[in-house]
Amino acid sequence: MSSFAEVNLKQARPIAVDTQTRIATNVSETGAVITNPLYRFRLNQRSSVNLQIKGGNAGVELLQDKNRNGRVDRNEIIKRTASRNGAVQTANAAAGGLKQNLNQGTYFVRILGNSDSSQNYRLALSAVPMQSGGRSSQSAPWSATRSQTRSRQTESTPYRLQKNEAGQLFVKPDPTTRSLSRNSKNRFRSVQASPDRWNASFINRSRFNVANYRSYNFDRPDFSTDLGSQGKSGTVIARLRQDYGMGSPNSKIRTRNFAMQAWTRVQLEEGKFYRITSQSDDGTRFLFKQPGSNRTVTEISGDWRNRTTKNGPWSQMLVAGQGGSLDFYVQYYERNGASTINVTLEQVQMTSRVTSGSAINLRSQPSTVSNTPIGSLSSGTSFSVVRQVRSANDSSYPNWYEITTSDGKRGFVAADSSLVELVGSSDLATIGTGTTPTNNPTVPAPSPQPNPQPQPPLGGTGGTDRKTFSFSTTYAKNNSYFTQDLAEITNPRYTSNSYRPIIEELALRYDWLQPSVIAAIGSRESAWGLLLSPRGPSGTGDNGYGRGIMQIDAEFHPEFISTGKWRDPKENLTYGIEKVLAPYYQYLDRNTNLEGRELLRAALASYNAGPGNVMAAYEAGLDVDYYTTGRDYGRDVLDRAGWFQLQGWV
Repeated sequence: MSSFAEVNLKQARPIAVDTQTRIATNVSETGAVITNPLYRFRLNQRSSVNLQIKGGNAGVELLQDKNRNGRVDRNEIIKRTASRNGAVQTANAAAGGLKQNLNQGTYFVRILGNSDSSQNYRLALSAVPMQSGGRSSQSAPWSATRSQTRSRQTESTPYRLQKNEAGQLFVKPDPTTRSLSRNSKNRFRSVQASPDRWNASFINRSRFNVANYRSYNFDRPDFSTDLGSQGKSGTVIARLRQDYGMGSPNSKIRTRNFAMQAWTRVQLEEGKFYRITSQSDDGTRFLFKQPGSNRTVTEISGDWRNRTTKNGPWSQMLVAGQGGSLDFYVQYYERNGASTINVTLEQVQMTSRVTSGSAINLRSQPSTVSNTPIGSLSSGTSFSVVRQVRSANDSSYPNWYEITTSDGKRGFVAADSSLVELVGSSDLATIGTGTTPTNNPTVPAPSPQPNPQPQPPLGGTGGTDRKTFSFSTTYAKNNSYFTQDLAEITNPRYTSNSYRPIIEELALRYDWLQPSVIAAIGSRESAWGLLLSPRGPSGTGDNGYGRGIMQIDAEFHPEFISTGKWRDPKENLTYGIEKVLAPYYQYLDRNTNLEGRELLRAALASYNAGPGNVMAAYEAGLDVDYYTTGRDYGRDVLDRAGWFQLQGWV
């Protein structure tokens, strides 16, 4: 009999189930080997579930937490298969694969008898809806886990473990549209690079040319490998750490006089500030390139010299002159001795102060054209810089900083070295097509006014031209349902304050997101609370699983739900955008060739069906909405965004 005491069903890993077979393995998304894992899936109607386990000695157990206590009780085991070593043998053990008709509900799959982590397994799971009379239906592709009104924010596609030529473990998506080939020694080698990982090439050099990077040719490397995950965490965009000691990465590479080039795809926000830090042995230099091409947009000379880790870190401050995806390249050479690569790219918060002898203007927009100052900052005043922006209509003063003062005021000041200076950044490089701040003539402040004008809302100002999407709509301007949604946004009946300031503040944080899109998501998810029970921001939907305006899923976001903050409109909206939609957008930007509104539509589809399903559709050549509710979630949200734009939400 299996042991129940140690099983915590709350730790189960979610897996989306539909008519297409879904694959899970004993390797987590981080590449760690898992023993006796748990999986969770949900059916929204009676379905025929088919489950197969292959590899190792693993057996499988199908469970349902009938009393919802988060544990496995003896009467909650629906069926088992026997493990190959015979460790699991019960009266209801199935001889091979497991097939079971199940009613609507949440179920768990537990892997048994695989305590030897070296024994890999492959779990295949699918479900077919049952017609009346108990027959299964194989008609059009369908998702058993998707509600007919909405679906869940799920995790990405399952992964599996592989090894590179160096014997290092790394993760590749499964199922495989990324093909694998065997080299002459019958070892697997990836044909396609993974943009969200470090892809490295090494070449042997001589002591005479090891540092001559202009003569490098990485198109014909002596050795190529995957150096592991991107290392993204918090404000860190990418991190590369390799320590070869007195050796080299592979027997094909000599222990001295070699060079490396490694790249990964990063997502940058236009106008934001970044820092590259290197503490390597020996030299490092850096490039940013357009994805999928060899066109360099920025080259950073770095710390290209013979050095050791005892020399202390080298760093370079950067500002993103363009946003979106870029391929970040690290070039490195090793002359002799120890070989260490330690490079970090991270986003940083900049501080600036007024250096002018007199006060400077604070404005509501990045322009002096038809824009009366909203206040002034005296000499020596320090403030936080949110980002650098370009003026849309001021040719005299094109460069500006969007700032926040210590007392909470927000606005724009001219980015002029005679007016302000960035603290701790005398040498600022620009990534991409933007222009670094120049020495413009001083913009003097007006004489103090007895009643300074209050700062107006910043919603929509200072954004980039990527926010100028106009979405077409098939809905009539006087659509009665959406008119109710709009009224609930601006003058809500079930909460005290308008949602619009929250929407505009969130949209301002991303150069790809407009307020009309957020308004459309809330409309589709909950009609801004009008479809919830009870009505308003503290209501639930989707049989109690969806919480609040953005219908945050209680199964997949339990930590946030447990705090109770989902009832707060600002917390709910912020979580839905910052913790669900934005990460999905960045993931798809790194891993697909989608751009513009199609990339946005794919991110919206992921909000509904999960990025794993969207990637599966994309890699199979299907529409990104293929696995969403009604197969139209992303398209419908943009259709609704077009309707909101008709109402002035541009």
